[in-house]
Amino acid sequence: MKIKINNLIITLTLLISFNVVSQEKISIVVLKGYAILQNSTTESIKINRGKKMTFPANSIFVINKNSSAILYNSTAKIELGTATEKRYSYSEINKLLKKNKATTLTKNFIAYLDKMYADLEAQNNSYGATVGAASRGIEDDNLAYSPQDDSVILSDTLELTFGSLGTKLLSNIIVKNNSTDEIVYNEKPEKYLIKLNSLKPGNYTWSYKIDSNGKNVSFINTFIIPTSIEKEAKLKEVVNFRNSLNDCDKSQTCFSDSTKELLLNDFLEKNKYYITK
Repeated sequence: MKIKINNLIITLTLLISFNVVSQEKISIVVLKGYAILQNSTTESIKINRGKKMTFPANSIFVINKNSSAILYNSTAKIELGTATEKRYSYSEINKLLKKNKATTLTKNFIAYLDKMYADLEAQNNSYGATVGAASRGIEDDNLAYSPQDDSVILSDTLELTFGSLGTKLLSNIIVKNNSTDEIVYNEKPEKYLIKLNSLKPGNYTWSYKIDSNGKNVSFINTFIIPTSIEKEAKLKEVVNFRNSLNDCDKSQTCFSDSTKELLLNDFLEKNKYYITK
């Protein structure tokens, strides 16, 4: 009797192990809006724009209306997004992925997704968590500026923008190449942007002072002009990434134009590459 019980335990263990192994890991990346993973009627977790999470096999994936997401396993990917809310089980998503060819996903693209989007499970591994949306700006328009600090400028023309039409500029904007100590701009523009062309390679600062709701706020922002060799190499990275977004099975697995634009913009932002459109 003891031998039979032991054999039963071993059999159950093997079955459980097989079930775990046979369940393909499916990851979710939300590109627009948000989605929800429901573990039951009372337990759920919200996945916002710019977040990534693994799809548990016992959950329901709910993508909100006017939202979009990429779901992928080790070999294939799909894009989901409609004007209305949609619900999918793990098995339904797994079937959709199996319909796509194994060549639709590369290790480089998986590595990009893992690098680009914040892993919710690393922050909170439980259901019922409330997670804020990814920050994509500054609430006070007076404090907004672009490009982001330490951006690598890959365009011949650079547009520096600060605040908004109502922002009160209290000083000249001084643009300095710290690598050469050269001042390339020292004026007080009438508009909230300035354009600079054909800047020499170097690490730059641009400084100014504004009135923001009655308070004087000073800025010292930065950007980088690469050498021609560095610029060429980084532009090649951008071209290669853009080409990878178009490398797909034309019948099923191509990304929509809006998704390709989102992915490219995120790629540029993550790498701090500045390219005028």
